[in-house]
Amino acid sequence: MVAEQNEGSVAPVAYDAVSRTLHWSVAALVIGMYVLGFGAVAWPMETGTDFAVKATLFSAHKTLGIVVLVLAVVRIGWALSTTAPAPLAQHPRALRWMAGTVHWALYVALLAVPLTGWLHHVSSEGFAPIWWPFGQSVSFVPRDAALSATFGNMHYVANKLLAVLVIGHVGGALLHHLRDRDVTLLRMLRGRVPPAPTAARPGIASRALPAMGLWAVALSLGLLLPRSVPVAESALGPGQGNWVVESGELALTVTQIRDRVTGRFGRWTADIAFSPEPVAGRHGQVRVEIDVTSLTMGAVTSDVLAPEFFDARNHPLAVFEATIEPDPERGYVADGHLTLKGVTVAVRLPFALEIEDDTAHMTGGVVLDRRHFGIGPNYPDEATVGFSAEVAVTLNASRRVED
Repeated sequence: MVAEQNEGSVAPVAYDAVSRTLHWSVAALVIGMYVLGFGAVAWPMETGTDFAVKATLFSAHKTLGIVVLVLAVVRIGWALSTTAPAPLAQHPRALRWMAGTVHWALYVALLAVPLTGWLHHVSSEGFAPIWWPFGQSVSFVPRDAALSATFGNMHYVANKLLAVLVIGHVGGALLHHLRDRDVTLLRMLRGRVPPAPTAARPGIASRALPAMGLWAVALSLGLLLPRSVPVAESALGPGQGNWVVESGELALTVTQIRDRVTGRFGRWTADIAFSPEPVAGRHGQVRVEIDVTSLTMGAVTSDVLAPEFFDARNHPLAVFEATIEPDPERGYVADGHLTLKGVTVAVRLPFALEIEDDTAHMTGGVVLDRRHFGIGPNYPDEATVGFSAEVAVTLNASRRVED
């Protein structure tokens, strides 16, 4: 732990070389993190090149965050295992306490900011990987839109508090250097500085507990903020056919910068008229209406719904109408047309079906080409967004009982 010195003693007040190196390295990385983060948020996404640059900025921001997290652990460990310079005696006791509390709050910040950002990353779907093999996912943290939004809010609040602490820390150091003309700033710049009267350091508990309390309040505030990422609702309409959908999932998987990203539609209806015995070579027909605005795809939800891609505001409804026919491989195929973003394209969706008494379980899927629907026209290659989109559907239905 940090050694204490008696008030009024005269001792060197410079930090050791390791402390100075870690301090300025972390400071430079934190500044870089903020610059990259703000730049990534502000960067447009109108073309594939824009998307690639934006993703690169976010990846660099996240990667630096992990570096900061590692260095922060080293920095805190070193600070606790070495003797730090004692406070200057010319500073009032309240100011010495405040400076110590801010130091502890900064130590917590160097853990809280990158950690909440990392948890936001691993709990969200896709967009801007960290630039090394580990850290992309954590087994005990699920990919969940609501959880990701919560971590995102905590990261947002943590960033703001870190900025306030840094401004206070830098402002205090400059004030001592320019107004008081003491060695407060010099001892973090030089290996040797003139001796100066020092004072007893306030107890660790008196500094650390207020700092931790401040962070507890800040991160709790992050839990109370509205979620910035919409959450899928799993709302299914009953339909009008002779089978009623009880539950199901409609998922969409795309490739984004070589990573697979899966989203889900929260609201859709399926009108199914089906007979196990074919009539004129057909088993029936199906009409599926999909609320495009209910799509959630992790961190890129708002971008996917934007005009460049699904244009959900102007085309909120997608419709798939098909006849149900035998299929030699999967058992059945829904052969029809999908209307999406105002464009109608022929689509064949093979599926498997299990019927037991009056209950049916269906699984199926199809691969679509986004270019056929005018999705992402400014992304003419697959460097950032792949051409193929995998649609997977599962549902459980019961036979309708006539009144």
